[in-house]
Amino acid sequence: MQTTQQFSRRQVLKLLGITGTTVALAACAPPVAPAPSASSEGSSASTGGPSGKVVMWAFPLTKNDPETIWNPLVEKFTKEYPNVQVEVQMQSLDARREKMLAAAAAKATPDLAYLNNDMVFSFAQADAIVSLDDYLQKIAPELSGQYPKGMIDGLKYSGKLMMLPILSGAVCGLYNKTLYQESGLDPAKNPQTNDDILNMCVEAKKKGYYGTGYRVNNLESFTAYLYGFGGRLLSADHQTSLLDSPESVETFKFIVDLFKQEYVPKAGATAAADAAAAAATDYFAQQKQISTEYTSNMSLIGQYEKQVSGIQLGVTEVLKAKDGTRRSTPTLGCLGIFSAGQNRDAAAYWLTWLLRPENLAFYNTQGGFVPPTASAREKWEVDPVTKEWGGQVENIAVDQDIQYYYNSNITFIQPVLSAAALGQMAPEDAAKQAATQMNDYIKENPLK
Repeated sequence: MQTTQQFSRRQVLKLLGITGTTVALAACAPPVAPAPSASSEGSSASTGGPSGKVVMWAFPLTKNDPETIWNPLVEKFTKEYPNVQVEVQMQSLDARREKMLAAAAAKATPDLAYLNNDMVFSFAQADAIVSLDDYLQKIAPELSGQYPKGMIDGLKYSGKLMMLPILSGAVCGLYNKTLYQESGLDPAKNPQTNDDILNMCVEAKKKGYYGTGYRVNNLESFTAYLYGFGGRLLSADHQTSLLDSPESVETFKFIVDLFKQEYVPKAGATAAADAAAAAATDYFAQQKQISTEYTSNMSLIGQYEKQVSGIQLGVTEVLKAKDGTRRSTPTLGCLGIFSAGQNRDAAAYWLTWLLRPENLAFYNTQGGFVPPTASAREKWEVDPVTKEWGGQVENIAVDQDIQYYYNSNITFIQPVLSAAALGQMAPEDAAKQAATQMNDYIKENPLK
């Protein structure tokens, strides 16, 4: 059992360049929100169990994470493991990747932290985090099997599991069931394919509605359609852009046709940072548009239910390709243990405890995200539409598209897709140009 080595909080803050942003939570802090019951999850640790201090870095999900999330969880954990003192330190979101890597290089990290799925390779290659396999085998051997395979496979490095998800979110959308039905469509049958989206748009136009929304700067929406056609952004070895593949060309044509046929608001064709906001018009809220664009922003459910009295919402699901597969780019927050952590054994108990179904459900209910395991979603107390959207995380895929160069793609897609949507170039040419520029970028910025 490792003991806790104390390192100066002032030194860590100086290293991170943070002043006045860290909130420490002592394990004995009283809860101000009801915590999930501990009765179903075991009693106090027996002699020889984990002990010492565990320091965790977390990043804000709410206006007051200590009160709404961490105090209740820490108090509950302490009842089961009274020999462990957990301290959760809130950190700034600014440049967090660089700050954590710098802390790892200086061996001034906490024991564990909230990480994102796209940090797996950079953190593992820098030896900043350790494999979780041995800890899981000892403490929770069935835990990793509770996650969707497409989600968990991408969190491995050299065959070893480096982090586990604590929150998730899928790229979906919403549709107005009333307008959907008025357009001659069955409100009980959610759109599930690109053909369904196109058919919805055709029928909506007959009624004077827009079918859906699209903005050329929304990579989530682009990949939603791309995956619906069975395409990918990158080759399996992440060395070659596939933006000029037949599936991608089909995606460019599909999106351009949405604008050409006036199935979507024309403001989305511009390359402005936020075309819809610039136009100051939300046609969905005005009930002149049947469905929203594809997005990971699940908070739209509550927003539209407040804006439009009595609106009946359905979920436009993760699109299904012709081979029957569904893929969603992920919102995925994870937990990982730092190599320089001074009490990694006890940290592993805290990590696996947080990922128990009841605790995952509590964390995500308070934080506004989706529990990444089915067992936790059963305990997740949310409204039916949110529950429906949340179930789509089963389709999350974490692979080369997400782990390498993901956000770089929109840099090259946006301008040419905009030009094509405005009739200034052919969609085939737009796809080829985006691929060429992406390939040049890959050559200039090689990754292992």
